[in-house]
Amino acid sequence: MRRETLAALRQMCFLEPNWDSYGAAKIDPRAIKRAIIMLDSLQGDWKPVPMSNGGVQLEMHSGGFDIEIQIRAVPTPAEHGS
Repeated sequence: MRRETLAALRQMCFLEPNWDSYGAAKIDPRAIKRAIIMLDSLQGDWKPVPMSNGGVQLEMHSGGFDIEIQIRAVPTPAEHGS
């Protein structure tokens, strides 16, 4: 993982609620952790982007293709033990 990518993810920890001035949620640390884990298994130059729902989106734009992976901040039912 590139140093700049990790630094961008770390900076998301410091975004306060309403960071986009449209009522965005604080970025959930669990989403950041999941993004780091996901990036460890991906190849290429991925850019992390904060999402207004508190999640993280990983983006890659290359060769006319746009790939976006959304990592939710809300736990799945399996993580709740359901």
